[in-house]
Amino acid sequence: MKSKMLYTVLFMMIITALYSGALAILNEQTNEKILQNQKLKEQKAILYIFNIPYESNESLSNIQKLFNIHISSQNINNHKLYIGKLSNDNILGYAFPLEGNGLWGKIEGYIALSDDKEKILGIEFTSHSETPGLGGRISEEWFKEQFRNVNIKSFPDYISMNTSDMQIDSISGATQTSKAVESMINQNLSLFLNNMEVN
Repeated sequence: MKSKMLYTVLFMMIITALYSGALAILNEQTNEKILQNQKLKEQKAILYIFNIPYESNESLSNIQKLFNIHISSQNINNHKLYIGKLSNDNILGYAFPLEGNGLWGKIEGYIALSDDKEKILGIEFTSHSETPGLGGRISEEWFKEQFRNVNIKSFPDYISMNTSDMQIDSISGATQTSKAVESMINQNLSLFLNNMEVN
């Protein structure tokens, strides 16, 4: 009886070691690809908010070339800042990460402001847990494109949805997510405009 139990324990240990080893090897082999895909997603998001066109099926190397031509980055007060440029090196504006709480979890993305910091150039949401078909529609083109060239006002409401002067429509049936996005944008704009000196 004891030898049978010992055999079972040894068998389980060997199986566990084999599967753990296989997973470790798989993780090692795919880790670089995962990092490349994350970098590609970030670069596409930055190009999108600056309205720099690219093909959706563009190769990684072409996206990186386009990114390197038009985008540079720097750290200011421990915050990452992206500077968008035209091909003649004239500055388009500044972009920075967005982060805030949605209805079901964290919303992350990027926002770009014009060089004079008076207009939103674009917005992109890269990660969220909002309900598909409702709050999840913040990722849809029609919603994001409403923010292009919107003049921002002043703190605390740089933007305010569903007001005649803003012309940004909230998402029907997703009031809480719309309010969360509005609040997140206003808070992040306040942080950027009040605490980051850009030369």
